[in-house]
Amino acid sequence: MQNLEQFVKNQFVLLDLERQAEVEQSSSLQENVSAKEREQRGVCLRKLRLVGSSTGLGGRSLIKLEHLSGEGLPPHKMGIGDIVMLRKSIDAKTGKKDDSIRGVIYRANSNRLTIAVEDFPEALVRDGTLLAVDKIANDITFKRCHDAIENLGKVSQSHKVMDVIFGGREPMYTPSRENNLISNQINESQKEAILFSLSAQDISLIHGPPGTGKTTTVVEFIVLAVSRGEKVLACGPSNISVDNILERLVAVESKGGRVKPKVVRVGHPARILPQLLKHTLDHQTKSHENSQINKDIRAEISNLMSRLKDTRDNSEKNQIRFQLRELRQDLRTREDKVVAEILKNADVILSTNTGAGDSLLKEYNNFDWVVIDEAAQALEASCWIPILKGNKLLLAGDH
Repeated sequence: MQNLEQFVKNQFVLLDLERQAEVEQSSSLQENVSAKEREQRGVCLRKLRLVGSSTGLGGRSLIKLEHLSGEGLPPHKMGIGDIVMLRKSIDAKTGKKDDSIRGVIYRANSNRLTIAVEDFPEALVRDGTLLAVDKIANDITFKRCHDAIENLGKVSQSHKVMDVIFGGREPMYTPSRENNLISNQINESQKEAILFSLSAQDISLIHGPPGTGKTTTVVEFIVLAVSRGEKVLACGPSNISVDNILERLVAVESKGGRVKPKVVRVGHPARILPQLLKHTLDHQTKSHENSQINKDIRAEISNLMSRLKDTRDNSEKNQIRFQLRELRQDLRTREDKVVAEILKNADVILSTNTGAGDSLLKEYNNFDWVVIDEAAQALEASCWIPILKGNKLLLAGDH
């Protein structure tokens, strides 16, 4: 393949430069700027108290924090999905920090911050200790892009899309027969783009200025691909771009040979439009026919966590910790089975480009089609995450 090795090397250099700059900026703030000043800059929140906890997907602990004053949180720049460090407030006399724990902001509003952590931070929250939260460099997106580029270097010419992109051969097309299934709301230029893309054996592009109906065309393409029995991974650079596709897909009705796609949206529910929440993986997992057992396990975990906070007996604490580990493992196993079933049965899985690198989709690398809408707005490295998961690729966008 033409220049693939050099391309991979260049991508690694660029990714590492961007990552290094972000880490250095975050580290500099932590090491050289006081917590009070960091709070003024919006990247730290101090004097927080624990007001509750619950169990989230996969047995993770959701830690709920409010400001000591009870008057809401100070202005800050932390949002859902940000990586944070939860720690005790700095001791005024020693200036030292106790052990900290890494988490992800699960919910955020003017009064409360909810942080998801792998295990309940018992040592941090005992005796009503005040807490602080620091925003740190988010390495999840970087790692997913890095892994995709690394996999790119391992892909051989047997990957049709890769072979075409790097000049190994010309793209191939076979005339499509879905002309009679296209919606009558599609105009001639859109119909031409859809039929052309359906005929592609490896890669296709849909290009047009803003306002020309590219997303409408992409949605119609997905419906027809599903109608002929193909599984689609639909992505975009932002949550809004993905939700635009989802909103239109769920409005499709089965008619004639057209199939209403079974869809599932992968991603944090709080980042998704409220009217689309029932189509998220999180919602479908909780409303699954086996969800009652999982609810009961979560309730038992919550009861044990309350007991753990209240008891002073070390022997009882150890026993409760053992029970919590067992229950969390059981919950993860049960939820993994439900998630696998939902993803397997979906015709269309939707996520952001980087969301396609979620561990939940790790085993899904054989989609018939990968569709990336608003492709021209995406970071190139992020596009490789979904591209390598499919046999054929459709890119849609403008300049």
